Amino acid sequence: MSLHKKVVYRVQCIRDEKHIFEKVFLIEEGSETVATRVEAYCPHCNAQATVLVQGKVVADTTLLRKYGLE
Repeated sequence: MSLHKKVVYRVQCIRDEKHIFEKVFLIEEGSETVATRVEAYCPHCNAQATVLVQGKVVADTTLLRKYGLE
């Protein structure tokens, strides 16, 4: 079983550089050398944006279960 840690990133929206927000990702321990592209929601412009996160991002199973996606 691999260990995970929560990491808070400050994300800048690709649509407007003034849109900066925080997003929490679950990162697999020891995978900091790998970069992962993920979708993040910008609350300022109400749109999805692709961001690059340092580390292997792990799916939030609690959220997936809530929406029946697991």
